[in-house]
Amino acid sequence: MKVLHLNTFDYSGGAAQGMFILHKKLINLGIDSILLVQDKVLRDNTIIKIYDDNEVMIRNNLDTFPTRFYKSGLRIMSNALIDSPTLIDKIKDINPDIVHLHWICRALLSVEDIAKINKPIIWTLRDWWPMSGGCHHPLDCNNYQNECGNCHLIKSADEKDITYQNLLRKKIYIKQKNITIIGISQQMVNDAKKSSLFKDFDIRLIYNNVDDTIFHKISPQEAKNNLSIKSNKRIISIGSNNLEDPHKGLDYFIKALELISNEKFLILIFGQTNNEFLKKINYDFLYFGYVGKTTLRNIYCASELFVAPSLFEPFGKTIAEAMLCGTPAICFKDAGGPSEIISHKKDGYLANKYDIQDLAHGIKWILYNKKYKNLSENAIKKIVSNFSATKIAQEYIHLYKQKSLENLNKITNNEFCKGIECLSKVDNLNLLGNKLNELLSPNKSYVIYGYGYFGQYLQYILKKRKIIFIDKDYSKINNTNIFHPSNINNINYDKLIIAVLNKSQEIKDYLQEIKVQSSKIIDINDLITNELKII
Repeated sequence: MKVLHLNTFDYSGGAAQGMFILHKKLINLGIDSILLVQDKVLRDNTIIKIYDDNEVMIRNNLDTFPTRFYKSGLRIMSNALIDSPTLIDKIKDINPDIVHLHWICRALLSVEDIAKINKPIIWTLRDWWPMSGGCHHPLDCNNYQNECGNCHLIKSADEKDITYQNLLRKKIYIKQKNITIIGISQQMVNDAKKSSLFKDFDIRLIYNNVDDTIFHKISPQEAKNNLSIKSNKRIISIGSNNLEDPHKGLDYFIKALELISNEKFLILIFGQTNNEFLKKINYDFLYFGYVGKTTLRNIYCASELFVAPSLFEPFGKTIAEAMLCGTPAICFKDAGGPSEIISHKKDGYLANKYDIQDLAHGIKWILYNKKYKNLSENAIKKIVSNFSATKIAQEYIHLYKQKSLENLNKITNNEFCKGIECLSKVDNLNLLGNKLNELLSPNKSYVIYGYGYFGQYLQYILKKRKIIFIDKDYSKINNTNIFHPSNINNINYDKLIIAVLNKSQEIKDYLQEIKVQSSKIIDINDLITNELKII
């Protein structure tokens, strides 16, 4: 199975890293996964950069140009106005089975381009942009649930401003598409179901992942040595991509510290800042700036507590990373994804939203908890059980296969399968299924030769029977019930079904060589062409 992921960046930012972790794990599990991106920083031949740097700059400037006429001058709005024939042609050349959209802003493609993708589409919501008129976080605005316009972010009083037009375009071009929407938290799922764009779509929950190859527990002393920390003070960590973002709630953390000022702490801080945030801290601190994953793991492991006072997050990756390192975390209740990760007083603390005193109380509750070891162990168990990269990748693989089979099952008289002629009737797939169910007894075992689309479709329509697959490429497929054809004589079966189209004679010759009785063979090609006369 070939999956093509579309994302603006290959590795920069939380959305890209979540996609990249998924991408690498899919490859490990036998999926042919490819990234198509606008900005590439990694040297990896599974990542394709679609535009040169000059084109990226031009496209992004054109896309944000209409927003500059509004009072706020806000340029972080994404309009998705600029078509990309290059990208659409590249998708056709790659010819994936599934197109998986992630964070696709900054002029990667247009809304209209999405309508041109003629493959099953999975769209993981990395923020609120897909369902809004251009913003990435609606804050307290619910316009996306009906119609955007009068946008407070661009200080517009126009009911039909650029945000109204953007959401209208999405309704015209995207609402007609059969797209499966994935929320990375239950809050994202709930908001998508309320949105005017996605409310009638197939919306599912698959949590974001955590890189369990990097984030794991090491001793606090080892972590402190790695960071050259010699202090014996209690260590608290905090950080985000942008420390100045008011929605990260860092001012609440500073005010909470003031309530416990008699304690001696060392604060470890990571992320980008213009130093305004740092000036407000009256405790000893170490500022690491933007850090790599190994340093980040050391920060988590050196800390006794990770504080994440965001007012709202789609997921809360830093919380999950810290907990996987055995560091309990604290966040606000009703903060979206973060409050779904932490179980109150089991592996962390959920403070009442905007309540500085409760935030201070939660910090002290964790740091001085006599059962701190239990909190730490529970934190690790929680993340491993729910958010490990392997678990999340397996959930996506299940979805990919389901959508691929649904797509095959919907094929009508226009196309049947690559390499054979058009079917003559809409009901031919059902006709084939009925014929096979008539021929094959439900209480016997069958071998299907070929684990391609057609083989998997046969498994779908013969689901009440015991099925074993054989395929010459069995070693590349992540399924323990697939064997090399040379093992056929060690398998007890009633019939062998050739499910590879247009190669039946070659396969029959091979089966004859390995002594398979011809009376046991059912060739789907013969069934389609001769008995059912479908083509």
